[in-house]
Amino acid sequence: MSASKLATFFAFYKKNRSRRLFGFFNDLATRAMNVRLIRALVRRPSTLRCLIVGCAHWANPRDLKKFLTQYNPRLRVAVVALDVLPQALEEAVQHGVDFLPIVTPAQATPFLDHYFDLLVADGLLNCCDFDQHEAIVREMHRISRPGALVLLGLAHAAARQVVTSPERAMPAHCRPLREFKHLFTDAGFSFPRASSVETDFGRDSDVKIENCIARRRAGRGVAK
Repeated sequence: MSASKLATFFAFYKKNRSRRLFGFFNDLATRAMNVRLIRALVRRPSTLRCLIVGCAHWANPRDLKKFLTQYNPRLRVAVVALDVLPQALEEAVQHGVDFLPIVTPAQATPFLDHYFDLLVADGLLNCCDFDQHEAIVREMHRISRPGALVLLGLAHAAARQVVTSPERAMPAHCRPLREFKHLFTDAGFSFPRASSVETDFGRDSDVKIENCIARRRAGRGVAK
């Protein structure tokens, strides 16, 4: 992307707090099932290992900690955030946010197997080409522990299409929702019932956003 389009992309999240992870977490919390899943995850461990897969705004690691500790104030949240764009991480460092930034593609990360308790991927797959989706989902499976949660935001359409929004500048690679979910179930994730919260992608658009939680199924083997 050109420098001007990158600036437009990052400016969108600066101007629209409700479209950042802050709003995404609030949407998820409107479902009782999601609250139960998160409460169960944070109840016992003293430290929760979390990964933000794609970090579009400097406050996202901070807001993730606030979101989780409201359910367990004693919890220590260790946040790693990755992105292929250094600009997506630099501002969080400059603001003194407590997290570990990693510049790496999502489909080939340096993390250990079964390392993370929780992953956040809001819009990640939409920002990547269709041929990268399967590899990214399988990498998410590899690095998540059995029982880990993945907080997902998926912009989906009736058929595969690439949607370009002038206000966001980043093309969104949209699949039918069933295709997205098959990628996750084939890799070794399940989707708890009553987790979904649907929102609009933008004005006058047929694209919808599925905000939901996937859970890594039991068993430590990496999906083939």
